[in-house]
Amino acid sequence: VTAGGLSCEVLLKDSRGRPFFVQKAQMEFGMAVFGVFYCLCLQPALQGSCPVYEDGLFDGWDRWTVFTLCLHTAKSWLATTTVFFLDNLTFTLAGNVAMLLVYAETILLLDGP
Repeated sequence: VTAGGLSCEVLLKDSRGRPFFVQKAQMEFGMAVFGVFYCLCLQPALQGSCPVYEDGLFDGWDRWTVFTLCLHTAKSWLATTTVFFLDNLTFTLAGNVAMLLVYAETILLLDGP
């Protein structure tokens, strides 16, 4: 259970009167603002350079990067939907159980890790 997950759960539970997509946009906006702040302010101050300025935002991207971004976005929406109906602890426990099931499947069906 992370602080970010708990804060998202509090936002979802406290503002049930708003549509779900509005709540999700509010969460994503906060993360986007921090991401821009990190890229443009913190990273140059800590590392002395900013790859976004030097190489461009999409430097090194290919179709697999776009595919991964789409999968990550879908997972984010599904996770938020799960937390909306249940809670963050249940979501975290379900993720851990899924990881253990994949590990058990690897050992039992594929003869070892």
